[in-house]
Amino acid sequence: MNKVTKLDAARRQIDAAITLHFDGHDPLVVHTLAMAGLQIVHDLCRQQGSQDFRDLMARIESEISPKFWKEFRSVANFLKHADKDPDGELNDMDGTVNDLILVIAVQYYTNLGYSPTPEMATISAFVRMLQSEQLTHPVEDKVILMAFRTMDRASQLREGRESLKDLRAMGARYF
Repeated sequence: MNKVTKLDAARRQIDAAITLHFDGHDPLVVHTLAMAGLQIVHDLCRQQGSQDFRDLMARIESEISPKFWKEFRSVANFLKHADKDPDGELNDMDGTVNDLILVIAVQYYTNLGYSPTPEMATISAFVRMLQSEQLTHPVEDKVILMAFRTMDRASQLREGRESLKDLRAMGARYF
């Protein structure tokens, strides 16, 4: 029987969450998988204790409000536990928070010294396209970015899924 390392488990959870995310599956399911993988790579980075990890943590904490982190963790805890609030309820998710969770998980994964998988590269590019504040790209890229940003969420995810399919087809030549 093969053994699975913590890193293998995290990579598989993150990749599966990304695939489900682009396929439009239930955001709560994606969230659960993404948070499980994120927690593992976060813990591995913390154990490694590198300066890169400390720099990454400082950047993430400076860019994301404490209110977000509290809400972020409350959703994950709601989805894992029922001991303190068996009748609890949660507002449904639209899935956009999963973009950020997955990108942070990818940052931790690569901070450990590993190359991103096609899934990880795709979610990173997807979020950069959504979040890039400055459009310093060539004119053709600006047109593509603007068109992408004006699409509805389902169309954006469909584009992400197609990009992932293309990267997978390229195979190990690029990853």
